[in-house]
Amino acid sequence: MEYPENIKSNEDILNAFKVVLPYINRITREDMATGLSDLNQYLAYQGGEKLELDLASGKSIKDIPTIMECIRENKRTFADVGPEVYGTPIKTIFTPIYGMNNEVIGTLSSGIDTHSNEKLIETVRAMADSTHTAYQAVEQVAHSATDLAHAGQESVTQAAVLKEKTVRPLKSLNLSIILRNRPICSGLMLLLKQRVLANRGVVLLL
Repeated sequence: MEYPENIKSNEDILNAFKVVLPYINRITREDMATGLSDLNQYLAYQGGEKLELDLASGKSIKDIPTIMECIRENKRTFADVGPEVYGTPIKTIFTPIYGMNNEVIGTLSSGIDTHSNEKLIETVRAMADSTHTAYQAVEQVAHSATDLAHAGQESVTQAAVLKEKTVRPLKSLNLSIILRNRPICSGLMLLLKQRVLANRGVVLLL
């Protein structure tokens, strides 16, 4: 990598990162803290808008396995770090910083508050559970309404069948009774004749 003329040492490279550090959080979507270290200790720290870590300049990195792995293996490392290290649980990423001869001279790190993310996840999960419960309630009401409609239709059908079964025998019974009873039959015929003749203007004398 070619450096500007004013970068002449590894210390100059680390100092350049110190200048840039406060701007990194401004170009990320999440609230993020950033840190800069050499091979022994933190050199600079920039907190997020709300996220603040126990990460003062001069804090040793020797007891932070993820940083030591980053330096030793010359690769990016990731970790979920408990509150005992920085004062709050965070997700971290560390990447090596290279010197004038392409050797590892320090690390640049970022940390995101997992506690806030967990609260957000729990809120989303609770909303999903409530939505599912409401959906089940609506589905149950829909099933009940369908069952009620089917029951009502079945009742109407059964009532129609019962009416048909009841009225038909009664009609047959009434007609058979009339036909078997001659006086009633004669009387009905006479009444019918009277109505016909009356309509023609003729009076029938009994």
